[in-house]
Amino acid sequence: MHKNKNVEILSLTAFFVLVSLFSWVYLLPLHLKELGASDRQIGFSYTLFILSFTIFQFMGGFLVDRFGRKTMIVIPGYFYPPLYLLMALSRNWFMVTLCFFFVNMASSFQTPAFFPFVAESSENRERAFALFNASASFGVGVGTLTGSFIIKPIGIQNMMIITACIYLFAATLRHFFLKETRHKITSMDNNSFPEKISLPPFNTALLSFLIIASLISLSISLTVNGPFITLYLKEALFKTKEQINLLYASGWITASLLSFIGGNLAKNYGAHKILGLSVLLHPLFLILYFLPFNYPFPTIFLFLISFIFFQLIAIAQPLVLTSLTRIEERGRITGLFGAVTGLFSSVGPTVGTELKIAFGGLSPFILAQIWGILALIAFIIHRIRRKRLFTRQK
Repeated sequence: MHKNKNVEILSLTAFFVLVSLFSWVYLLPLHLKELGASDRQIGFSYTLFILSFTIFQFMGGFLVDRFGRKTMIVIPGYFYPPLYLLMALSRNWFMVTLCFFFVNMASSFQTPAFFPFVAESSENRERAFALFNASASFGVGVGTLTGSFIIKPIGIQNMMIITACIYLFAATLRHFFLKETRHKITSMDNNSFPEKISLPPFNTALLSFLIIASLISLSISLTVNGPFITLYLKEALFKTKEQINLLYASGWITASLLSFIGGNLAKNYGAHKILGLSVLLHPLFLILYFLPFNYPFPTIFLFLISFIFFQLIAIAQPLVLTSLTRIEERGRITGLFGAVTGLFSSVGPTVGTELKIAFGGLSPFILAQIWGILALIAFIIHRIRRKRLFTRQK
């Protein structure tokens, strides 16, 4: 099987695992609360989730460059099933948090492999990223939709067991059918082992984008990647678990259907522009959805638009990073970006929780908007500096 099939196989397996995971994961804050966790403990749990997902990503990126993309996609995949089984059997919020902490730690070793693997498996990177993100988003949408129907009859613990089985199936498929795009480093390489584990060379463009990516991560740690949307829907808008999952499903399915349009937009207008605009508008439309205004249209449209811009962030950000890196350093830089941006964004849920307690449920989303504005300002400054540098060189 040619490596061009990699994107299709990875996208298909991503779809299935995300269907199973997101049938219940947006309800995890409510599950923790039912197990006795307070708002502060939930906020702290999500800080731990973000930290565990990011803190080892640089090491994961090094391993991706040294041992290959496929290897680091497959091996962590076998750690998920027993951890999800332990989550299902746990009846204590701290044990559930601890298991999910280790789930995210395994992901931190795996994640730096995905974007280089997709980029190196297709000559049409925009289409490859669009397909992968569309499959992932559609999987999340179908998962939340499915969860809204099965959460009551089978319960969240049984849904976790189903997730464990599907993750094992996906890991097995990836093991046997994916083809490596960058093989293990051998003694023929110019650099020695200590040099390979060192930081890759950083230029001004990469450093600027690291700052921008950190601001973006801070913003979305308070929206889609945090517990606050679920908590606000439950506590302020009095939505049921089924209604919450249905709302998430509508957002993700809409976003997935527009993924290929997002890929074309990034190709035609530039991923930088799409990313800068999306990080500003994603939290804005979420806030507009939550505000108690009498709009002349169904308010769900605002929620859907917010998710569309979140999807554009997911498409544009790896495209920008890929354009700034070389193949031999791509895994390490992707891992480094994940680690640094994650360290910054890990404070988001804790700070957001304190704001929620002090000023109300909308305050985390207002802070997300502030981070989005700062990211856009950083984009503009970066663009002006690049133009001035280009003018001087001419």
